[in-house]
Amino acid sequence: MKIFGHIHGQHLNIHHWHFVNFKVNKELKQFYLSIMLRTFALSLIALFIPLYLIKEVGLGFSNVLLFYIISVIVYMISAVFGALFCSKLGARHMMMLIQPFYILLYALIYLMKFKPSLLINVAVLSGFADGFFWLSYHSIFAGSTDKNHRSEEVSIANVMAILIGVLGPLIGGLIVYYLGFLSLFVFVGCLLIISAVPLYFTKDLKERFKFKFKDVFNSKHFRDFLGFFGYGAFGIGEAILWPLFLFLVLTNYVAVGGLASLSGIVRAIVSYLTGKAGDKIGKRIFINVGSLLNSLSWFFRYFFNSVLGVTLVSLYSGLTSMIFEGPFTALVYDRVNYHKNKLEYLAFRQIALGLGQLVILIVVYYTLSYKLGFILAGIGNLMLMLF
Repeated sequence: MKIFGHIHGQHLNIHHWHFVNFKVNKELKQFYLSIMLRTFALSLIALFIPLYLIKEVGLGFSNVLLFYIISVIVYMISAVFGALFCSKLGARHMMMLIQPFYILLYALIYLMKFKPSLLINVAVLSGFADGFFWLSYHSIFAGSTDKNHRSEEVSIANVMAILIGVLGPLIGGLIVYYLGFLSLFVFVGCLLIISAVPLYFTKDLKERFKFKFKDVFNSKHFRDFLGFFGYGAFGIGEAILWPLFLFLVLTNYVAVGGLASLSGIVRAIVSYLTGKAGDKIGKRIFINVGSLLNSLSWFFRYFFNSVLGVTLVSLYSGLTSMIFEGPFTALVYDRVNYHKNKLEYLAFRQIALGLGQLVILIVVYYTLSYKLGFILAGIGNLMLMLF
């Protein structure tokens, strides 16, 4: 989701565009423009949603986790239905049609401040919207990248996404501090409306879809399942647990947003430097090294409770996560394109991701331990080496 998008899209991740062949694929320009606007809009607010639910709505930590548990369950269920609708409507047009649901989602999140009982309704809507949107998004992007330069292209896309959204958390924090959450929600809603307009002018391709669990949930795809499961666990730690913990240490929205923006700058630099090397040296090397190094950041978080400590670990995590994120996404797209039924594999991916997210959420829900969640996110990070 990076409200939810960060967890489901991977992370916050969460967000890749194929800019290398931008001039060649002119029909995709509207798609890029739409995603750029959407990325900036969500970068303003994504980081603050868990904090809003706790501080402004007044939900306890366990109820916030329950919110995301419900959302993830719906996200997994919507995988098959999203793929089916995508095959009938086309990926780009389904992305356009889902934007009003995001606007409704943010409106309801704001209204939770006055009516917390909306929790289940909002959680269901968030899982539905993310499930449909991200499946369509990855369907488009997987097919628009070049096989021989996919790691470089995804890394460039990462850089563009980060640069567009790097000031988002800081700007969002300033808007909340000076104008309040209502102004932030309204501004984000307007940007989402604008982001849907370019998709109206795009052509669409429709792919056939049929889904059989035995075709994807089998021994042949077991390592893929473990990789996606681990990435889901890692994403929950990054998108939900860490922002909440940061707020406990830094205590205000501007500080949390500023640290996220600073970490984003580090991520952009590293992603650019590792881009071409991923295609030349091999994606798996970067996935293994990056996953190992980044997993250490989760184990470090178990011990750090100071402002200096969380700042250093955030910067280290931003640096090491970009070593594996681009090559991992590129390898995923390799495997998507290897399958004749791309939507079936993407639905499988979405369900496996959701299961990884669900396990860590349930464990933390029953233990109420941030730090146990950090350890599980680190283990999930290491599981990418099995992909």
